[in-house]
Amino acid sequence: MEVLSKDDDKFHVEDADRNEAHLTYEELINLLNKETEDGHHLWTFKEILGHRLIIRDGKNAMVVEVLWDTWERTWEPLNTFKTDDPVTVSKYVEKMD
Repeated sequence: MEVLSKDDDKFHVEDADRNEAHLTYEELINLLNKETEDGHHLWTFKEILGHRLIIRDGKNAMVVEVLWDTWERTWEPLNTFKTDDPVTVSKYVEKMD
C-alpha cells in the first residue's frame, strides 16, 4: 500500500491492485494490522539493510536485504522495492552515498 497524499485528516492511498481510497490514520493502521481472510499477515518492512549484485538469467541484477516487521531478513529484487516504495529506496541510496 502506498500513501499518495494526505488531505486534512485522511490519507489518499493506493494498494497493489491500484485501488485508491481515502482513509483516516486509524483506518490505515487497522488495515495494516488486519490478517487476511486466509490468516496471512500483511507484510511490511522496517528498512533496507544492504545490497549486492547477482547474476540472474545471464544478466546483472541488484538485490536488497530487507528487514521485515517480523524481524525476518530476506534478499529481494531491487526493482520490486523501487516500484513499490521509491522513497525508501532513494533514502537508502542517499545514505549509502
